Amino acid sequence: MKLPGSIKAFFFDLDGTLIDTIPVLYETYIDFLAGFGKAGSKEEFHEFNGPSLKEIITLMKQRYELPGSETELLKLYDSELATHYAGIRCGADVLELLSTLRLQGYKLYLVTSAAENLVSAMLRENQLASSFDGFTFGDEVRLSKPDPEIYEQSLAKFHLTPADVAVVEDSCNGIRSAKSAGLYVIALAGTHEASELQSSGADKVISTLPELIEMV
Repeated sequence: MKLPGSIKAFFFDLDGTLIDTIPVLYETYIDFLAGFGKAGSKEEFHEFNGPSLKEIITLMKQRYELPGSETELLKLYDSELATHYAGIRCGADVLELLSTLRLQGYKLYLVTSAAENLVSAMLRENQLASSFDGFTFGDEVRLSKPDPEIYEQSLAKFHLTPADVAVVEDSCNGIRSAKSAGLYVIALAGTHEASELQSSGADKVISTLPELIEMV
């Protein structure tokens, strides 16, 4: 399947899409709750793929009756997460993909629910920062995925229309967010089964990022 002819830009999600941060995110989530004597689950973790960290902390505090203020819990979680993020490395196939798309004339933007301070150093260390024409981070929006705000804001920020953009996502919440903003969505299977991604509204499901090259 080829991309619609109007596409001239890509919005890439980060966690689980360009970089396999899911094991790190899951480990942090499990360890954080274990520190309070609580046990997390894979089902709940997948539910948290999309919402902002602040929203996740609010939910966990309510569900598990965690002690301390949300501000204190957020600071603790953010500190643990930053430590894990520091060592993440992306594969050569990611850099090759982004380079190929740029050579073909596409504009590339990173649109992630992660906060800028959390991922900026990791992006530089992986030579990803220079691969993009612009960024939208989770701390720039009020509402997180599956709300369409982050994608609607990115369209306005980068002076693009929905017809201009293809989104690459790995989560059901991310797909719903992008589709609600009127965007064409390519879903990367792995975090979720292909059937789940299709049910969430993905226009195309791929199993590896290099498959994108066959679509342009």
